Amino acid sequence: MRTKLLKKGGNALGELELLEMLLYAAAPRGDTKPLAKQLMKQFKSLSDILRAPPIDLYFVTGIGDAGIAAIKVAEAVGLHGQRFQEGRR
Repeated sequence: MRTKLLKKGGNALGELELLEMLLYAAAPRGDTKPLAKQLMKQFKSLSDILRAPPIDLYFVTGIGDAGIAAIKVAEAVGLHGQRFQEGRR
């Protein structure tokens, strides 16, 4: 996935792949696909996962503080980028 991301850009990855890569930053030695699938099943979309309150994420088996922190950082980056774009208009 890393090669695909670097060669083709983020738009070449689906929501599940993006989530897997995000979770990998929090758990680089593990297989993140099962957890990513479980999150997608429960929350339905990457956007919903990013916006979920941390307490809701804690109820997902297999996720810990590092995974939740990675998700919340991704949400904050997205919001920061959105505010930056709105300020440029």
